[in-house]
Amino acid sequence: MENLKEINQFDIQVQNTSFGLITTLKSQQKQSVKDAVGFEEKVLFASDVEDSKYPFSSTFVLVGEDGQVSSYVEENGIMPTLFLSPIGEAYVSIVPYHPDKEMEITVPLFNREQVEIPKGNRPFLGDFIGCIADYSLFFDVNLWDARKQDKLLAIEFKGAKVKKKHNTKIPFPNKNAIYVDKDEIHLLAGEGEFWLHRLISVSGSVLKERKINPTQTYFSKILKLSFEEDSYVLQERDNSIYLDVISPEGIVEEQFLFDNIDPFYNTWPAVKIDKGTFVIRFNGEFGNGWFTIAGRELLEFFYSKGVQGYKNLITGEQFTIDLPDFVIHKIVKTKDSAYGVLLSPSSNASSGKDTVVVIQRNLR
Repeated sequence: MENLKEINQFDIQVQNTSFGLITTLKSQQKQSVKDAVGFEEKVLFASDVEDSKYPFSSTFVLVGEDGQVSSYVEENGIMPTLFLSPIGEAYVSIVPYHPDKEMEITVPLFNREQVEIPKGNRPFLGDFIGCIADYSLFFDVNLWDARKQDKLLAIEFKGAKVKKKHNTKIPFPNKNAIYVDKDEIHLLAGEGEFWLHRLISVSGSVLKERKINPTQTYFSKILKLSFEEDSYVLQERDNSIYLDVISPEGIVEEQFLFDNIDPFYNTWPAVKIDKGTFVIRFNGEFGNGWFTIAGRELLEFFYSKGVQGYKNLITGEQFTIDLPDFVIHKIVKTKDSAYGVLLSPSSNASSGKDTVVVIQRNLR
């Protein structure tokens, strides 16, 4: 395969603020952000761009913590899914154009000179959730069909090369939340009046399990799961957010975090940016935002309600984003205690679809 071609795609504006670095990228064409990961302390994101020169292509953009931007065009396929290999290299799964079938190939993002185009597989619809041992892991949950098992894709590497893809159906119950850390895969699901906490192998075998008697039947998002240490589960009710702290013995303690919030429509899986520190994004009727939890403490809570940008509801700090109707596409870890927030116009936005904003914030 040929290496990606570097292109000059954007007009770039960089603002170095007390809040963090804000990089605005504006292209001559409309673009649609597809995916993002943190790579080499940078924000790496993929977009489909309306460009007659490359009608079946995607672009990849690296935004450094100094605001330096590099862009590359992918001519081998579309529908990119970015992820990291177990040794931290950037990889992508793409779908080459074919008039009759849709097959996905997985290749390194850079340094492709010695890579032959691999055999395609059926696309996997799940999200990249991390790496353990020699595997990059993806997880897929069908929220609309109670008969469907959750699925795990483990891409096995041998050194820097993809060796094999392993598809596994997870034993019921389904609709699990997943947590990957310390070469362990943990699941949490509702089972009647209880929560079922399981430790599984890459092949889906259950290695350990326990039932937890919770404070409420449903849970919002997990921050951490462990059989040897405290586990942390995020909860929301009565316009407040809490942590359920679960001891190794299964005892649940409720920890209050913040009140007087608007109800969330959605929350996304927590992004671990350091030991015990997690960032969670949300949206609701009046806007979107994110908050950061370290241990049992709420460090920051940014919300777009009532401002053209975001306001930290804890400190009152506020900054402006010059986009009329924007959403948070993804939050990624860039390095320990630092993260990037990727903003792009909503699907309903009437303007601004040529613009992407990357916020990089360091908590240290």
